Amino acid sequence: AEVNLLYFSFLELEKGVVKSNLIRLIFEYRMLQIQGIGPNVYECVVCTEEKNGMLFDIRRGGLVCPDCIAKNPMLKEDKPFRILGDTVYTLKYILSADIKKLFSFNVSEEVLMDLKRISGDYFRMHVGHTFKSLQFLTED
Repeated sequence: AEVNLLYFSFLELEKGVVKSNLIRLIFEYRMLQIQGIGPNVYECVVCTEEKNGMLFDIRRGGLVCPDCIAKNPMLKEDKPFRILGDTVYTLKYILSADIKKLFSFNVSEEVLMDLKRISGDYFRMHVGHTFKSLQFLTED
């Protein structure tokens, strides 16, 4: 899976249609998923229900619903933050799409900013470091 992901990522970079920083983010999120530490964007990581108005909690690794945040003051300490519904949809697509269709979309600047914010913080929290070699992909 990793080899195919890398191969298709390089193919897309060569085509030059999708922004390189989006290709990098797609690559990062799929690698996290392959390694078993990808974010949960399908349901609340606490109560496992899907509700409106969910926030992203980096420490807990995914979406947290407003009810769980209201019931558990410790969740507030994690400082969960709002992300766009389009960002949640995009993450669901990135984590579930067939690899041959994975790079068949573009996103707004707002969604791209959400994806970058989550990715950077998520890597620091769940991987423990960032990869300097990935920086070459973000030089637009």
